[in-house]
Amino acid sequence: MVYLVAFPLSRPELPGRKIISIFFIITMYFGGGLIPTYLVVKDTGLINNMWALFLPGGVAMGNVVIVRNFFENNIPRDMIEAAQIDGASNWKIFYKVVVPLSRSIMAVMVVFSLVAYWNDWFTAMIYLNKAQRPFPLVLRGIVINTEATSQFTSGQDYMAADRTKQLVKYASMVVAAVPMLVIYPFVQKYFEQGFMTGAVKG
Repeated sequence: MVYLVAFPLSRPELPGRKIISIFFIITMYFGGGLIPTYLVVKDTGLINNMWALFLPGGVAMGNVVIVRNFFENNIPRDMIEAAQIDGASNWKIFYKVVVPLSRSIMAVMVVFSLVAYWNDWFTAMIYLNKAQRPFPLVLRGIVINTEATSQFTSGQDYMAADRTKQLVKYASMVVAAVPMLVIYPFVQKYFEQGFMTGAVKG
């Protein structure tokens, strides 16, 4: 969805391009809040549904801005104009020209999205039941239970419980970081290039 929003916004011939961009950027600074968002998710039938973790925040405007800048500064207009002369539709230009030239920024967006969703335990706590808890929320529960247990001990037992609490915290940090550490080496060569080229050029 990020790419489908960013590509039209990157085209100077889009009518009302600046107004649409301003409309989207406003959402970066102002939101409806937790209660209206919960009511929308509830009315759409996404409570206790895994899609509740992805659909409400499916288009992050910060990512759209990065991708839009990448399309503006790194996709040659001559290639798009040549495809238009050959009779290619906007959809065909997007899939045949833009997407193959955007692997680096797509790698950046993949990493950003994975990190955001992997660390997001709050959304799951609100919308999902205990049987559907994702791994970060399970880790959070383990850490909280360990801290609660250590508060009701004293003397040497307290020292042992406090040591256990610290070990659980460190183990949780390592376990939570493992998926990102496994994925990052495969996208590292695209990540650095895409992040720099997708940045705002002054």
